[in-house]
Amino acid sequence: MQHQHRQTIGIAALLDIELVAIAHRQPALEPGFCLGIECSINSGMHARAMGTIKRTAYGSFLLLQAAVFMALAACSAPPAEDGISDALREMADAIEARQAGPVVRRLTADFSLARGGEALDREQSRRLLAATLLRYPDISITVTGITVLPDGARPDLAEARFNVLTTGGTGSLLPETGQLYRVESLWRLEDGDWLMVRASARRLME
Repeated sequence: MQHQHRQTIGIAALLDIELVAIAHRQPALEPGFCLGIECSINSGMHARAMGTIKRTAYGSFLLLQAAVFMALAACSAPPAEDGISDALREMADAIEARQAGPVVRRLTADFSLARGGEALDREQSRRLLAATLLRYPDISITVTGITVLPDGARPDLAEARFNVLTTGGTGSLLPETGQLYRVESLWRLEDGDWLMVRASARRLME
């Protein structure tokens, strides 16, 4: 019986069985020994297969969770036109109230302002606004002609073009200065709020 069983097993497998049998101090080809090896191999393959299935299922769950989170964020966020219009009114009100903080909070961390052939970052723009508020005690901001163009590929991006009429003085009845600008800007939706990414302005009345 032992001889017949050896003929059905390859030489390499037979050597492995002999070595395992010696290591466990059991006679080679003990009844049930080969069956135990086969069961062990099958169990290992099954465990690896189940691990792959679990990892795949977990990855799919994370993707589904991310998709649901993005969908909920999109639903809770205001439409681009309403959100950006509200943000512009908030920024204008803050400037008239001589408060730079609310304006700066509406700028992304990578904000860029094109001014006089150079680009000002968020901090430089904050300092420019602070200096302007110190120079002109009375400032009036009027925003008109707002046009919002959502990005067709990314719902979290939108372009906005609008006019800004600024007047500023030192307290007299009539403003000492007045300028009308055409502003082009890019906005990004972050945590439910529309923030300005970059802006450029040109004077309409020289």
